[in-house]
Amino acid sequence: MPGIDHLYTVKVIGKVHEKGGQVLEFYSYYGRLPTPEAANNPLKFKSPRGTLLSQYNFATFYDRGELVRIPNKDLMAKSVPYFVLDGYSFLEYLNRDSTPFREFCNVPEAHTVIRGSLRYKGNPALQVTGAASSSEEDLVKKVNEICIFSSSIEREEILAGRHWIGLFSSKQTTVHGNLLDTLAFSLASATCMSKAVGITYGIATQMLLDGFEPLNQPGVLAPYTKEIYDPLRTQVKAEGIKLVEKVVKKAP
Repeated sequence: MPGIDHLYTVKVIGKVHEKGGQVLEFYSYYGRLPTPEAANNPLKFKSPRGTLLSQYNFATFYDRGELVRIPNKDLMAKSVPYFVLDGYSFLEYLNRDSTPFREFCNVPEAHTVIRGSLRYKGNPALQVTGAASSSEEDLVKKVNEICIFSSSIEREEILAGRHWIGLFSSKQTTVHGNLLDTLAFSLASATCMSKAVGITYGIATQMLLDGFEPLNQPGVLAPYTKEIYDPLRTQVKAEGIKLVEKVVKKAP
């Protein structure tokens, strides 16, 4: 089930097509980002598991008509600054396969189709160190061996983050399945996204149970058609969940 960003995306695309326009470049980014004052952990986000896991995805997309593929081992190294608003410093991470969205969003004319996620600058890549032991000395030694830092300041920030997470602590932690799940559990907190996603799912389920005609057909359906996304978006908006739309000039 796509999120409310998809509901508004297809609405805007529909308006462009109704006025005889074309969408030649399509960019879609999400992030699950907390406000800057709430980004108070080293990874700078609060919805950890899926976000952490996304750093191991590959990326496939169209760029000016060319099909581009980036393997997951190179994904983090390909992140670049992405301007949204003054006062914010984001990095763009491409994510998974963007190519089907040319069809999903009905933009066959688009020569560029890119989907990805935004992270605050300083969001680190994740790597299992394989240190000789869990002691701080061995962990720091291994980090120095396998990591390349742009500066001594970056190195200190990464090590400080490991302190915050508790990797250098002698305190025993509760293991949750694997390393990723254990880290995600330690960072987890309630977010507005959990409400936005949950309510959207709930409304769509209720529409189905109520016999809403456009959903009364077999197969897997997604809200990419007007008869589905308009009523769904309207009901979600009535619950106080909406996007603020603005037209801005693309940064040079």
